[in-house]
Amino acid sequence: MPVEDHAVHKKTKFDDTTRYGCHNKDRDFTGYQAPNRAAGTDGYKPTWWMERVRIPHVMSRECRFDRSLQDPWCEGCKHRGSGEAYDARIRAAAGIK
Repeated sequence: MPVEDHAVHKKTKFDDTTRYGCHNKDRDFTGYQAPNRAAGTDGYKPTWWMERVRIPHVMSRECRFDRSLQDPWCEGCKHRGSGEAYDARIRAAAGIK
């Protein structure tokens, strides 16, 4: 079946200027608000309502990519190399060479 030829979308092309989504992003994210369906009773009758709950950010805020010094997509990032430093610190603490 013939298919119409079209140009390749720019988001599918990768070159030396491509960067990861985390490139130079600030790491001060503390969490977010999410909707929650809460349940309760109004006397004997069950009732439901919507409320907003805070979801704290509990994951690492530093770069954990342990190959950022070799990866060209990390070139110019202010967090470049912190993943390798973290990896070396953990390996030293665990006694792994």
